[in-house]
Amino acid sequence: MPRFVSTIIIGCGVSGIGSAALLKRKLNHDDVHIFERYAAPAGVWFANQYPGAACDVPASLYSFSFAQRRNWPEAWPGRDVIQQYYESVWRSYGLAPKTSFKTEVVVAKFDVHTNLWHVWTRPAEQPHHDVRKDNNPEPVREDYAELDGKAGYEHWVCKVLINAVGGLSEPNKCEIKGAENFKGPIFHSARWDTSVDMADKRVVLLGNGCSGAQIVESLSPRVKHITQLGRSKHWYLPVVNLNAKYFRIIGWLFPGFMRACVFFLLEYHFRAFRRTRGAKQRNAVARDSAAHIRKTAPAKYHDFLIPDQKTLEIGCKRRVIDMGYLEALNRPNVDLLASGAKEIKEHSVILDNGDEIPADVVVLATGFSIRASGGALKIIGRDGRDINTYLSEEYQEPSTYRSTMITDFPNLFMVMTGFNATTGHSSVVFTCECIIDWMIRIGRDVYTDKRVPTKAELEFTDPAKPRTSRPRFITVEPKRKAQEKEMLWMQEKMQDYVFATGCGAWYIDPKSGANAITYPGSQVDFYWRSRFPVWQDLKYTNLPNGKTQPRIGWVEWFGNWMGWGEVDEPTTVIGRKMVDGRIVDSGR
Repeated sequence: MPRFVSTIIIGCGVSGIGSAALLKRKLNHDDVHIFERYAAPAGVWFANQYPGAACDVPASLYSFSFAQRRNWPEAWPGRDVIQQYYESVWRSYGLAPKTSFKTEVVVAKFDVHTNLWHVWTRPAEQPHHDVRKDNNPEPVREDYAELDGKAGYEHWVCKVLINAVGGLSEPNKCEIKGAENFKGPIFHSARWDTSVDMADKRVVLLGNGCSGAQIVESLSPRVKHITQLGRSKHWYLPVVNLNAKYFRIIGWLFPGFMRACVFFLLEYHFRAFRRTRGAKQRNAVARDSAAHIRKTAPAKYHDFLIPDQKTLEIGCKRRVIDMGYLEALNRPNVDLLASGAKEIKEHSVILDNGDEIPADVVVLATGFSIRASGGALKIIGRDGRDINTYLSEEYQEPSTYRSTMITDFPNLFMVMTGFNATTGHSSVVFTCECIIDWMIRIGRDVYTDKRVPTKAELEFTDPAKPRTSRPRFITVEPKRKAQEKEMLWMQEKMQDYVFATGCGAWYIDPKSGANAITYPGSQVDFYWRSRFPVWQDLKYTNLPNGKTQPRIGWVEWFGNWMGWGEVDEPTTVIGRKMVDGRIVDSGR
C-alpha cells in the first residue's frame, strides 16, 4: 500500500529546506517529506567539497531572511560554514525525521482520477568521484505499476509535489578523448575526491570560471605545479572588504539592515545590465576590472584575462569575484594557458595546439548540465507526457509560469528548478524565498485542506479508464494562455539586457537558443511579481462551495486590480527563432 503525505519535496538543498521551513512558519504545515539523494542536507553545499569552495554573495544575503545570523565568521564564508548554516536551519525546523537521505525520486505521475501525485523512490547510488566511472542512472520502464513490487522501490502519494533538485546538480560529462587511459585520478570539481593527496602532484585544471578560480587560489600552495586551461574570458572584480570592524558591528546589531544594504547595493549593480541605459556604468566596471587585473595578475596573462566589451558585455556572464585568484597566478608553480584539452594520455594532457602537459591529477571545473538536473527523475503530467517532452512539443522552448508552474502539471511547484528564475547579480536565496512565498500564497487552499485519501484513492488508476467519480482534492495550475504569454514576454524582455548579446554564456538553451536561466529584471521586480499574483491567470478545481477563485486579502485584491503582477502583451509568437538568446525571427 502506498504511503501518503500531504507534500513531497524533492531535494534537501537551499530550496527544499526553505520550502519546508516557510510552509511551517506561514501555514503551520508540517505534513511534508523530503527526499535527498545525497547523504546529508544542504544540497550543492554538501556535494561541492573542492578546495576554496565559497559563495560569491555576502553571507548576510546568502541566508534566509527568517534565519539571520549575527556571528558569521566572515562576510564571504567558505563552503563548510555555509553547509553548517543550512543544516542548522534544517534541524531547527524539525526536518530530520521528515527527510530520507540517499534516496532518489525516479518517477512522479499525476493521477487524473484523484488529483493526487504518485511518487516512486529508490536507493540512490552515490556519485562516483572518478569521471570515468560516472554512473548513468538506471532508466525506469513506462509500466510504473511494476515498480510497486520491485526490490528497493517505494510508492508514495501526495497532494503537492515540490521539485527543488537544483539546476546545478549534474556536472558536465568528460568527453575528452583518451580520458579512460589516464593513470592518475580524474574528477569534476563537484565530485572532488578528498582521499587524493595533492601534495607534490602536477595538476591540470580545466576551466577558469568561478570554481576554477577558487581552486587555483586554494590549491596552488599545496601542489607541485598546477596548469589551468581556459578558453573563455571573464570579468574579474575585487572582493569588497565587508570584514571591517564597523561592518561587523552593524551586522551584529542590525543583521536585517545589513542584509538590506547588501541587497540594494547589488540591485544598483544590476542597472549596468540594461543594454542601452547601462552602457556608462558597464564601461566604468570594465575599467575597474581591467585596472584590477593589471595591478594584480602577471603581465603575460593580461591579454587573455581582460575581456573586450564588444564580445563580452559586463553581465552577459556572471562576474567572478576575485578572492585571491589573480594574486595566485604570480606563484612560480602556476601556469594559465588559453587553451582547451583535446586528448588525455596516460600521464599527460594534450592541448589544442598539440603541446603536451605532464599531469598526475586532472580536475574538471567545466560546469553543469542543466537538462540533466534531477538524474533519472521523470515528472509526468495530466496527459501522460513527461515535462521535457511536453514543453518541447507544446512550447518549443523553455517555459514555466512565474518560473514555478506548468500547465497540465497541477500542484507541481518548481522552486529554483523552473526557467528564468536565476539572478545574474544577486542572491538565489532571495529569489528562492520569493518563489516559495508565491507558491504558498496561491496554494494556501491546497495546503490547508486536511482531507486525506481513502484506501481506494491511494491506488494509481490508469488514465485511459473512465472515471467512476469526480476527483475531490483541490488543484491549482496556470492557464495555458497565461503561461504562453509569460514565456513570450520573458525572452522579449530579455532583449533589453546584456543577457541577449550573444556571448556564449551557459544560460542559453542549446536546442531553442533561448535564455533559460536568468530573469530579465531586477530582484525588486521579481519580488513584486511574487507578492502580487495575477489570480485570473490561475485555474483552480474543487474549491469549497463551488468557487473558482480562492479567497484573498484586500492587499492582494488591490494589487490584482492594479495589475501589479501583469506582464506586457507579447509581440512574438510560439515558433519564433532565437540564436544565443537573441530573437532573430518573431515567428509572425
